[in-house]
Amino acid sequence: MYYLIIQAFLSRNQMDAKISLSRALIIEQMIRQTMAIIQTRIFEAKYEPSRFLQKIFYRKRRHIIDLSIQGLVSF
Repeated sequence: MYYLIIQAFLSRNQMDAKISLSRALIIEQMIRQTMAIIQTRIFEAKYEPSRFLQKIFYRKRRHIIDLSIQGLVSF
């Protein structure tokens, strides 16, 4: 995108400059659309059930591991 902008400012005629700037504008719009989608996905990610289930699973696993370590230490 930066290359296209610099190319537009360094171009010899106005038509080539407009073409480069329009290409840069298209790329900018694509980036903005992608970033908007990513932001909504990140916001929705905290409501995914898989993360909740992982927390429950790891909490139980940690408890089992702690019990086994305590059992080994007491022998």
